Amino acid sequence: MNPNEKQLEHCYFAIGNKPYCVWGYNLRQANRDFLKGIDHEYFDYLARTYSKDLEGSDKNRAIIALRTSYYHGLETLFSLLFSGLQAPECTIAWILKAQSKQVREIVKLIGTTKCDFPINLSPAECTWEGISERINGILFRDRPNCQQLQKNFANLWRRFAKDYTDGLLDKEYNSFKHGFRMRLGGERFLFAPSKDPTKPPPPEKYMLLAESKLGSFFFAPEQIEGSPVKMANKDPHFWLKEHHVNSHPTRPDLALMLISISLNNIRAFLRIINGDYEETGIKILYPLNEAELTAPWENPCSLSRSTTSQMVVEQQIERMSEKEILERLRCERIKQHIS
Repeated sequence: MNPNEKQLEHCYFAIGNKPYCVWGYNLRQANRDFLKGIDHEYFDYLARTYSKDLEGSDKNRAIIALRTSYYHGLETLFSLLFSGLQAPECTIAWILKAQSKQVREIVKLIGTTKCDFPINLSPAECTWEGISERINGILFRDRPNCQQLQKNFANLWRRFAKDYTDGLLDKEYNSFKHGFRMRLGGERFLFAPSKDPTKPPPPEKYMLLAESKLGSFFFAPEQIEGSPVKMANKDPHFWLKEHHVNSHPTRPDLALMLISISLNNIRAFLRIINGDYEETGIKILYPLNEAELTAPWENPCSLSRSTTSQMVVEQQIERMSEKEILERLRCERIKQHIS
């Protein structure tokens, strides 16, 4: 073999329980370069940039930008976290192959009995506490409050996981990033007793049940109730349900800063275990006080989410097959051409 010829390398890994094998030259060096190049401060930059406009005329635009960045940050955080646990020597390959749905399913399994996927850097337990101990136990091992820091980050990542796997928040994120399919605003629910159903009560009789001062309204497709088609994505019939979600978390700018801290520390952990001991760029961060870890979710509103849409059921619709729908579309096109 030519001494100058590069040696072909490979790395086995799994995304959840789906196996892969990546091939290439200088894979390990490429992985170290990838980790070194991650800009963990990007989300902190977004938080600082957009939070400046929260009180100005661009308040609504700033809120959208912060909330979109928050969901983006969660996806980035969990992709890096589990790429490191499942493929520490080829995290870049894991991230390039992983789909958002796969990452979300992995996050959902943490702490359950179904958490049985192969993990190269296996934690003591497949829980957020076990994962935090595996990572933060190394990063903070020289600090007297190491145990508390492990617990704090476990609680933080569990809270992030709850938001990341919330199906309604995921739909809101999609409405943000795909053409602004939403409108911003709050909502109030009022109640007043009335003896005469034909006459509305006077305004002073109404009591406030719940409200949100800032949130978003967006539509999401829903399967027809009672549909004979078992899989929603195979059913050509659906209805539109309007959702309202309150601004979540209440301080997305602070949540983004915590995402930046977590990304930095996970990156530092992965660089260390991959033998990159250069002092340049390796730093370990943590909040100055524990209150910062819960601040983004404090002061929640009384109305977190709601909908006033009326459900559409199977008995109300004229069910047609895909072929029948296409035939009707062709007939309509022919009629328009003739006229």
